[in-house]
Amino acid sequence: MSSDLYDSFIKSYTSQAPSPFSQDSVTASTKVDLPVHELISVDTFGFEDSWKPHSLFLDLSLQGDYGSLSCVRYDGEFGGIKYHSHVFTLEFIPPAFPAATDISKVQNFIIWLAQYINVVAVGSDQYQSAGLRQEVVKALDIPDVRVSLDSTDLPHLSWLSACASHRFKMKYYERLDKEIREAVHDIKRRRVVKRKGSSDDQFQ
Repeated sequence: MSSDLYDSFIKSYTSQAPSPFSQDSVTASTKVDLPVHELISVDTFGFEDSWKPHSLFLDLSLQGDYGSLSCVRYDGEFGGIKYHSHVFTLEFIPPAFPAATDISKVQNFIIWLAQYINVVAVGSDQYQSAGLRQEVVKALDIPDVRVSLDSTDLPHLSWLSACASHRFKMKYYERLDKEIREAVHDIKRRRVVKRKGSSDDQFQ
């Protein structure tokens, strides 16, 4: 992202709501017999306006890369304009070999969350998350969504437009902010790519 665009974007860091989690990262390991919600302290009363529609998006890797689960809340329409808030981003840290990320733990965590917030859609990017996503949407009876910044820049443009017009409140996370600053919008190929040596797990 260019410095001029970033300077405009940072005004979207307006969400003052505290995180509902005691920590911003967790490891869901096949070698640890505990569900995700017991690995982090969750303040279920910390979910503001939990009855409003919430959408979740998962970018999860099975090959040792970091993953993330993000949540956005629809705050309503005022004067014909729709507003949204970034509720949280939870980072999934890959466990040390020979352990692996336990997909079922992540799946169960999303279903567990739906007890406390009104989840209306769950999306994911890469094919590795497809099975998990399909199981979750089946369990919650909600739409199945696949989105990728690697293949289209439409979500990116919609997000930028919402930020520029102050329709989207962002929460600041150091890793997420770094990925936003380092992302490259390839206008020719109409997609958003990461620079060499960078990542896009949370930005996705």
